[in-house]
Amino acid sequence: MLYPLEIAGELPGAQLLIVSFPRERALKFRLGVLHGGIVCRLDYTDEVHVNSLGGAASGDVPPYVSGPHYHSWPLNRRFFHGVAKPPKLHDAAPWNQGGRSFDAILIPAREPSDRIALAGSSPMSFAPDHIYEPLVDGLAKIAAVTQIDGGWRVVTHCMYPSNGLVAVTVRGGIRTIVASDEGGAFGEALSAGIAVRDYSRAVSNLISDQGLLMREGVIFTPGVPIEASAPTVLLVANASQGVARWMFEHTKVKKARDFREVLSDFLQKRFEKRLSHNAVIVGKSNKPHRFANVISLDQERRLVIDPVIRDTSSINARVVANLDVRSANDQGVIQRIVYDDDESWSASDLNLLQVGAPVVAFSHSREVIERMAAVG
Repeated sequence: MLYPLEIAGELPGAQLLIVSFPRERALKFRLGVLHGGIVCRLDYTDEVHVNSLGGAASGDVPPYVSGPHYHSWPLNRRFFHGVAKPPKLHDAAPWNQGGRSFDAILIPAREPSDRIALAGSSPMSFAPDHIYEPLVDGLAKIAAVTQIDGGWRVVTHCMYPSNGLVAVTVRGGIRTIVASDEGGAFGEALSAGIAVRDYSRAVSNLISDQGLLMREGVIFTPGVPIEASAPTVLLVANASQGVARWMFEHTKVKKARDFREVLSDFLQKRFEKRLSHNAVIVGKSNKPHRFANVISLDQERRLVIDPVIRDTSSINARVVANLDVRSANDQGVIQRIVYDDDESWSASDLNLLQVGAPVVAFSHSREVIERMAAVG
């Protein structure tokens, strides 16, 4: 069985391979990650695997392993250098995590000290200093600062109702800056199916006493000294989080709304003049294809956001259109297919969509599109 793997909100083509042996009396299976070729694999079998001479000589692996073993990417990465086709996974280490079921083997048991820590007290066998580096490194990765056209984008620790992180854009001159949520609070509501209307008056009290402004759904600051950039980012992030929560609590979500309309509304609100609807792009076959949403990026590049519904004709049509455009190898066209993950999609349908273009779940579409637009 092949199952699509979601990475950072997208389905980039990686797949989980599961091989079962239902007729075996003892538990036996294989798991692998495919991305062009098999890049790592767990063989939970009673087989004997002989490792490479180089791996055994370096001490990275024993000469051979008997029983369950794991072909990890770090152990086999060197075999992928300078080859045209994905090689075999030559090296493996013993897999010592036992269990009576498939799930139990994949979920390692916690050490006693871990259980103590989870209960609220520090593990007695470690000094508190060991917590510092992973804590700081982890938070630094969450609160990433990336450069965008004309400014910087800061991903903060504040969370929207969907658990997505609030991002704040900072632009300015030599002495002052303006921080904005780029419509993130309203985009969060739109993604949930809340109807588009002017909430400026209703939510003005939530932000006016903090000296913030709102225009066309965007929360922003007046010019502030550049020395106050960091606290200003936190101020805007908290305000955006608060407005999103207020909208969820005081408005009704339109459950039956077509997710394609919600996606289109968000894109229109966020990108305005940069967004084109029903744009035509010519594929390799010289056939013109229409796409619901195309965003203009810098350097004459275009980002195609193509929604698809769980219907055979819709799936086939979008795969054919995206594949034809993709085959043209136009580096200026970036494609993403968006599907409604509130519905039950089969693994085979999701795998088929990836033939056309990388796939994005609707629930993650806002953060993925924002990230791609910032990079672009």
